[in-house]
Amino acid sequence: VDGDEEIDEELLRRFVDRIRSVLVSDVRETKEHAVNALINMPGSVLSALIQNEACDMTAVKAIIDLMESSPDQELVPMLMALGKCAKSIQVIRKYLRAQILPRLGRVLRKPEESPGLKGRLIRLMTSASSNASA
Repeated sequence: VDGDEEIDEELLRRFVDRIRSVLVSDVRETKEHAVNALINMPGSVLSALIQNEACDMTAVKAIIDLMESSPDQELVPMLMALGKCAKSIQVIRKYLRAQILPRLGRVLRKPEESPGLKGRLIRLMTSASSNASA
């Protein structure tokens, strides 16, 4: 039984590596499918996303870029995938914190009024009609 689990985990790790290849490609539609596949992967194999502990965040950056160019109603799967990756891998969690939640410094307006991804996410999560706040 343990041998089968190891084989399955190795196959899933290879699959996540292929998902990484798709995420760094230029085809938007396949990136969306890759994000949906990531949601169903166990956290133990998601380290293949950052390529052998080399901390290459190209695939994670690709998901962030996809989020920036997607309408609000398409953000939830990407948030789920990034959340799962962040839960499983500390390096990704730190990277996402630095990219999406940079230091405020001097605050001139409310965070939800900012034009970037951070503002969009805050508006999405605090909206009464949103599915992401649930």
